Amino acid sequence: MRRIFICLLVVLPAIAESQAITSVADRALTRPGARWVERRTPNADIYVLRGSGAEPKLARIASDSERAIRANLAWLGETNSGGRLRLFFVGSREEMRPFTGTRSGGWSIVAEGTAFFVANDSVNPAIRHETMHLLSWRLWGTPGGVWLSEGLATAAAGRCNAWGIDEIAAALYRDRQLATIAGMRRRFRTGGTQGAVHYISAGSLVQFIDRTWGRERLRHLWKSGMAGARQSLGASSLAVEQRWRAHVSNQRPPAGWTSIARQIERTGCE
Repeated sequence: MRRIFICLLVVLPAIAESQAITSVADRALTRPGARWVERRTPNADIYVLRGSGAEPKLARIASDSERAIRANLAWLGETNSGGRLRLFFVGSREEMRPFTGTRSGGWSIVAEGTAFFVANDSVNPAIRHETMHLLSWRLWGTPGGVWLSEGLATAAAGRCNAWGIDEIAAALYRDRQLATIAGMRRRFRTGGTQGAVHYISAGSLVQFIDRTWGRERLRHLWKSGMAGARQSLGASSLAVEQRWRAHVSNQRPPAGWTSIARQIERTGCE
């Protein structure tokens, strides 16, 4: 169970125009031997690697991508994406490596508005999750912590396969694996089983904050991070954690965490 959630978020540093380098998206489009099938939607340019396991899914990928972008904009309280997104789809983790240097299932470059995905007959691409990274950073600004960025993207998707985020968090709580706020703030894991634990824990926490204090206060917290919890939410980090864990403890897990993790590993979360 080495690879479950792996979503990599890349923030490229700002550079002067005279020092500009070719974007990751442009390098992918001009890479020798790579041919792309393109489809445009109102908010995105969709590229699917020709001959890959993603190509037969092109029509669905395009419609799902546009639907995800619109849903994320509504979640953020925005009506305009602020520019077109460029979304690339390949058929396997190995096919990701030449374009991203990784075998991650999802890879976002927020400064470019670009994301890469694995999509095939058995893996559903995490379109809602990755496009939320691109849109939230662009429209809400830089978050006050990695856990907030990943938590928001996980919460926005709403569910993981057939389960609600809180249901999976309840399984973690029952198995004494639910992450703490301090642990996620100190070092947010993105790979392996512990990465899955952190994604679900952060998603449940962000969802709880949103439902308890509202979207506007969550947006203030997004900028300040948990260090500004008292100003943003009127509650200390400790109080937030206690209320969140009490909420999760009252949810009913659908299965044990080990069983849920195996399913996520096989099919992804969307």
